[in-house]
Amino acid sequence: MKKLLVALVATVISATAEGRELGIGVNALYGTEIHNAGFGVKATLGLTGKLRLEASYDNYLKKKKDASDTKMFDANLNLHYVFSLPLVKKLKVYPIVGVTYTNWKIPAKASEVSEEEEMPGTRSATSGALDNLKDVKHNYVGANIGVGAQYKIAGPLWVNLDLKYQIIKKNSQFVPGIGLMLRI
Repeated sequence: MKKLLVALVATVISATAEGRELGIGVNALYGTEIHNAGFGVKATLGLTGKLRLEASYDNYLKKKKDASDTKMFDANLNLHYVFSLPLVKKLKVYPIVGVTYTNWKIPAKASEVSEEEEMPGTRSATSGALDNLKDVKHNYVGANIGVGAQYKIAGPLWVNLDLKYQIIKKNSQFVPGIGLMLRI
């Protein structure tokens, strides 16, 4: 994680020196498989006039269903090809293609399943003496596909709407999100 952060900072410094478009922002989203809201941060880097790279980190709120405390986060690296609309200069649309890394964690007190069984968002909790069990964790790499739109509010401030589908082993989910982005 530290290496990723150092690489991201180096990229931002390098891009700023080259005069490329940068953006930083926050977003609110909803995961249809985790069945809960989440919040995240994102950074964008303009590679060419229309091609843009986006890195984001999303943390979902604790899932308190059936006495479980399921936690989930994801990290994404997406590529956008930005289209400007001729009649509405403040509105831009883009397809989303990328990769995702997801981490699911369910405490042992809420579940009595092995790591080979279903994912945390898809099973019910059981009761019993579970003091000697460990938390169940699942890590998966998957793909993102979707569409997005951004609208210029004022100056460098934009509002964005992303509709993406995360293709993940056993837990693919639709993730709509809305956010604010500051373009530098």
